[in-house]
Amino acid sequence: YRYVMNHSLELWAKAFLRDLKKASAYNSNLRFVQVGFSSDVTLVGLRSDFAKVDMESIRKTYEKSKSRLILLDYDGTLIEVRKSGATPPPQLKETLRTLCEDEANIVFIISGRTREKLIRWFGDIENLGLAAEKGCFVRWPKHVLPYINSLPKSTERSRERRMIALQRGTRQSPWIQCSALEFKSGSAVANTTTTSSPSSSSSSRGGGDDKKLNENNSAPATPTAASSSSNNSQWYSLCDSDEKGWKELAMPVIKAYDERTDGAMIEDKEYGIVWKFEGADPDYGQMQAREMQKYLMELIADDVIDIVVYDDNRILEILPKGVNKGLTTSLLIDTLRSNMKDPLFLMAVGDDVSDEKMFSALQNSPVLQRDDSRYDIVTCCVGLKPSQAQYYAHDPEEVRESLRELALVAEQMSPSWTNQSSDSGMVLGR
Repeated sequence: YRYVMNHSLELWAKAFLRDLKKASAYNSNLRFVQVGFSSDVTLVGLRSDFAKVDMESIRKTYEKSKSRLILLDYDGTLIEVRKSGATPPPQLKETLRTLCEDEANIVFIISGRTREKLIRWFGDIENLGLAAEKGCFVRWPKHVLPYINSLPKSTERSRERRMIALQRGTRQSPWIQCSALEFKSGSAVANTTTTSSPSSSSSSRGGGDDKKLNENNSAPATPTAASSSSNNSQWYSLCDSDEKGWKELAMPVIKAYDERTDGAMIEDKEYGIVWKFEGADPDYGQMQAREMQKYLMELIADDVIDIVVYDDNRILEILPKGVNKGLTTSLLIDTLRSNMKDPLFLMAVGDDVSDEKMFSALQNSPVLQRDDSRYDIVTCCVGLKPSQAQYYAHDPEEVRESLRELALVAEQMSPSWTNQSSDSGMVLGR
């Protein structure tokens, strides 16, 4: 009786109108655009200040900065997502190489790919930073290694290093040395002089037997540097080896779901597992992923792993607790900040939901104060869709073109730059 008297029709109507006004006020700050074609057209609401990438403005802030941190996703950002392979084109590698030759630049590729694949593709660019499995492993650019190795070594367990590093604001790197992985003639070779990590493997549906994933392994990248090997082979880990114990519980469950989902595939990495259902029936694959996620969350303790379903990419991803691109971005800024000079240029480019955490970490870093003239932050999303990013690029080709422009600026700013005639072909492949 008391509930009915206190929650009358009039009260409900007022609450409804209040919520309607809130929604109307929110939508008034959005601009709506049509995305798609024919029957697949969707009306998408975008922030009014969400603009197409403005290279003129970005170039100006890039030129006036003394230190730069550039964070790049790989699949869907630097290259198009395709099933046939993801080997980087030579022009992209040359652009990255030119950017990395400027020691004022710290360029990182932050990817869900394994370190074996990243070192195979980019190992010959010694000054390019690589963050594999979304930050579980890091290979630092060669020119910042002296600074990294000068930092105090943490003696805490990996979970404490990940969670406490940002809170205490110390200059201890949360990554610790692990097994090396060398680049030789376009392939990744484990360094047998150190404790080797388990190799990444994949299995595809078929009798429950593990099979090597063929994707991208048939044609290893050919090094474009003069040397066929890299001496920047040391990797640093954000996780401890005992953070793999959950796999013994999870893998039988994942294999069971994989067996009854035609077209699905398992990718077993060093610290994580990805279940890909892009080849499965769309509705059934998504249903299986959600069901598996729920089951694994009940089976394995909350403080051990994170289980995320990415509907757009059609994957289920399992990583050690707290590891994601947002945490990796925050830790990179915290670790490198004292080695960078003001004014500082920070840029992040990505294309999916996991990259939104990278944008958020960059925009809300406790190390970087808002509205501080010493920092210029640029975030860019690939594709016209709702995002926390400042800009959008239509596709990876536009991202590559933007990076080529910055690489040209970097080359012009280098001490060795000399004016060349217009017919010398010095326009980075454009």
